[in-house]
Amino acid sequence: MKNPECFLSSLDSYQFKQKREFEIIKQISIHSESNQKEGWVVKITPNLIGQSYGLGGEDIDYLILTPRHLGVNIYDIKKFPCFVYIIRIINNKIPTENIIDSNSVEVIAWGEIYKRV
Repeated sequence: MKNPECFLSSLDSYQFKQKREFEIIKQISIHSESNQKEGWVVKITPNLIGQSYGLGGEDIDYLILTPRHLGVNIYDIKKFPCFVYIIRIINNKIPTENIIDSNSVEVIAWGEIYKRV
């Protein structure tokens, strides 16, 4: 699912200040003991240098985006920008299941999905 109408950026994170294209790979749920967050696994372009996350020369191509605000449905964004958590997958691989444990991910930034005008 290419998303040519939107892009990812951040007013809060230097690493995500640059506009990034993203392709939606799949929908996913992140589960913890106390809650569940719905989101997208996305492929970002350009990718993120993985060295600062202990990945050495391996870059990060896939992230998870989930809404930061209660009541926002990322699958049906009504208002832009849509404020999201930018989440890295610890093992740096696309999850095979549609449900992932919160211990398998790490929030690395706050960001926004903007609609192109």
